[in-house]
Amino acid sequence: MNLEYENKLAGEFPFMHRNSEALKQNYISDLYGAFGFECGDGWYELLQEMCVEIAKAYTNQSVEIDFKPLQIKEKYGTLRVYFATSEEMYKPIQKIIDKYKKKSETICEECGQLGMMRNDLNWIRVLCDTHYQSALNIKPEDKLKKLPEIFNQINKYIKDGYSILEAINKTKNEAE
Repeated sequence: MNLEYENKLAGEFPFMHRNSEALKQNYISDLYGAFGFECGDGWYELLQEMCVEIAKAYTNQSVEIDFKPLQIKEKYGTLRVYFATSEEMYKPIQKIIDKYKKKSETICEECGQLGMMRNDLNWIRVLCDTHYQSALNIKPEDKLKKLPEIFNQINKYIKDGYSILEAINKTKNEAE
């Protein structure tokens, strides 16, 4: 997901703020802090709705929000949210997350329109017809042609003093 959307969610829901220190370490201790949302922009509204429900769940229980995202990504075509919270809030929050995982089965990860699970690509994804056709037209060898350019950009950032993780994230954000 692009950084603008990530920042909008963090601005609206402080519990979605990323730990910027995760990129300054030589190892990954916080996947969400290091990589943010590992899914397409089309799921922004889905994630925004999910965050509203998470916040309401804490308000309804009169409990301070202690939700901590550990990883948010696409896996096997659907939204996956791994998190930590208090024992009393675990089940209600998991129920919300399960609801949005199910919803993600029909929302194009690229644009947010109605989509369906596509398992005949290199990666299982939920895509609308338009993005599915685009994905069919991209040959794997075309993707491989971009690798030297990507590695050169990462190396440039490393030479400029960025850690490996910072260089990868900067390159990723530029590509979006």
